[in-house]
Amino acid sequence: MNGIDVLHTWHLLSKKSTFFSRAAENLTFGVSSSLALALHDFDVVYVNTWPLFSQFLTTLAAAGRGIPLVVSVQDLYPESLALKGLIGARSWLARLMYRFDEFVVGRARFVIAVSEGMREYLISSRRLIPEKVINIPNWQDDGLFPAGLPRDGAFRKRHGIDRDKFVCMFAGSVTMSAGMELYLNTAALLRCRPEILLVIAGDGSRRKWMEQQISARRLHNIMVVYPLLPKDVSETQAAADVMMLSLTGNTAQNAAPSKLIAYLLSERPVVACVSKESTPARIISEAGAGFVVEPDRPEMLARAIVECAANKDKLGEMGRVGRRYAMERFSRSVLLPRLCDLIEKAGGSSAFHGEKTNVQKIA
Repeated sequence: MNGIDVLHTWHLLSKKSTFFSRAAENLTFGVSSSLALALHDFDVVYVNTWPLFSQFLTTLAAAGRGIPLVVSVQDLYPESLALKGLIGARSWLARLMYRFDEFVVGRARFVIAVSEGMREYLISSRRLIPEKVINIPNWQDDGLFPAGLPRDGAFRKRHGIDRDKFVCMFAGSVTMSAGMELYLNTAALLRCRPEILLVIAGDGSRRKWMEQQISARRLHNIMVVYPLLPKDVSETQAAADVMMLSLTGNTAQNAAPSKLIAYLLSERPVVACVSKESTPARIISEAGAGFVVEPDRPEMLARAIVECAANKDKLGEMGRVGRRYAMERFSRSVLLPRLCDLIEKAGGSSAFHGEKTNVQKIA
């Protein structure tokens, strides 16, 4: 592929979001990728995979062969599980997970943090030297989000949404961590505003539950649309007047969710129900691209939506400045070269520019 040898390794696929199926997917990829590292020659390893099994086994195999590592940290374990209440923060399991994670980042030549807040936390909590931890945010392919798409395009026509409806949309995985109950309660508070429609675009473990709740509570001002295919994201989000973002608890504290970047690139303002100290809140505030309200507060989200509907003339400019902000800081064209440079630095530039080098990628 473009002059690069791509090596695929087998692993199980988690079709359902259950602990055992996801653990099996995680573990089997860790085993298969580690075997690939033992059987083939590599100059550098870039690890962007599930914690903890996959990361640990891949790191163990690379470290055993003296291959330099670049590790991307997408989430903090065990902290993330402890914040969700799935494990005790001081339990033996949390301490074991911490040791696994400490081993992974400790063996890395560079550690990539997806936000400055996560970078600072990793430096202090894992006792890493600052020069080793690099902030490279997650990006979106800006080429997939053309500017100027009409709000009353194919999506509204396909789903029978009148052009006069004020559409507030959540687009992404319909999961527990996304705080789906917030939107149900917000819709209930907005029953008396028939001109406002909430749209949940996507699928996930809570999608059927959402549909059952909408029917049981007789909410006619909220609808679930699925599936949301990658090729349809830009057209779907263009149908919205504002986008909605929510993450339960403190899960949004140290990272910029990829859906937030997609929202901004779609040229639509964002109403985010997140902590005011979180990375998403900082991004929205710096960009001037929307509003931040307290998490898990449906009355505050409903009030923000009503204010947006009453000030439609201001939304277009907010969307445009948000897109400019995302293009400058979170686009693939800006951030991917930075990542490639870092990987080359870890492995030595000759590893990529030498004529006889065998460069491979494990997928």
